[in-house]
Amino acid sequence: MPQNIFVGGVSNPDFYCCVSQIGIRNPSNNETRQLNASECIHNLKGNLMKNLWRLHLVVKKIVLVLLIFLCSEVAWETRAKKDTEMKKNRIQIYKENPRYWQYKGKPVLLIGGSVDDNLFQIPNLKEHLELLKSVGGNYVRSTMGWTEPGDVPPFKKVSENMT
Repeated sequence: MPQNIFVGGVSNPDFYCCVSQIGIRNPSNNETRQLNASECIHNLKGNLMKNLWRLHLVVKKIVLVLLIFLCSEVAWETRAKKDTEMKKNRIQIYKENPRYWQYKGKPVLLIGGSVDDNLFQIPNLKEHLELLKSVGGNYVRSTMGWTEPGDVPPFKKVSENMT
């Protein structure tokens, strides 16, 4: 009695093999005919190649999914390390004395000052900041005010009437 042959782990009901005969079944009319040895090898080779190609595609997809997962894990871990480093290295309240500041774990004295509370209103800002740095300054504060006559507002004026 003919049996289905298994090629590459997949049963192929259109091709069967037994000790005494090798044959192929026509799916449209269910007729079978015997195959000679070269036809048998050709069919086996074709089915094997199809199944190997399918296996190749499955393995390719699995590798792609694993690669994406690995990259996302590495990116997540890198981001977490970066966030931790940034939190550790930012200016914050000094842990040993909350009346002072610390930067990168060491106490720091913040020194700053300016001729105007809004740095963007200072016409020679670069020279002003260089002067601050030359005397040991390391901190600036800026507001976006325009309270004095001649100050430029921090937005673009579209029209006189805002109706």
